[in-house]
Amino acid sequence: MYDEVTGLPDRRALETSLAAHFTKGRWKGRCSAVKVDIDGFEWYNRRHGRLDGDFVLYVVGKVLELHGGRRNVVGRFGGDELVAILPGTGVRRAASFAKRVTLDVLDQFGQNGSPITVSCGVAKRDGSMTHFSQLIEAADAGLRAAKRRGGNGVGIGDAGSTVTRLPRRAAFEALRWRRSA
Repeated sequence: MYDEVTGLPDRRALETSLAAHFTKGRWKGRCSAVKVDIDGFEWYNRRHGRLDGDFVLYVVGKVLELHGGRRNVVGRFGGDELVAILPGTGVRRAASFAKRVTLDVLDQFGQNGSPITVSCGVAKRDGSMTHFSQLIEAADAGLRAAKRRGGNGVGIGDAGSTVTRLPRRAAFEALRWRRSA
């Protein structure tokens, strides 16, 4: 149940894992989700071909997996969307994680002059969420907000599908991390 292109768990495996953890109450505390979408992927895939598109998916998946670490759940959600679930992580740290991912993808592809960037949506679990899909939907609301602002950024959504901007502190932490790396 792994995706052939990225080597990450596919959507079915991801949902099975999330459902098990969500119902066991393992993540009743702080938990955040980051949904990642490759900006302009359909255009890039049509212009450069499927093999180049698969390579882009593979690299973005590896970047997400690298930043995700061992205790986080990372997988391909479908198409050009990937998801990272960050247990024990609040929204600020999740936003900082998402910003590091966007900067790293930009570094990976920017050296070649490639137009590949990613947009991320971040959401945290609140007490009203009873199913993991609500967390994913809240992250999707943040993703749509980042896309509306032109892509290559991070948007934060919540259970009510309202969106806030990336906290300055999280963006600052991501820049500090990038300079020290």
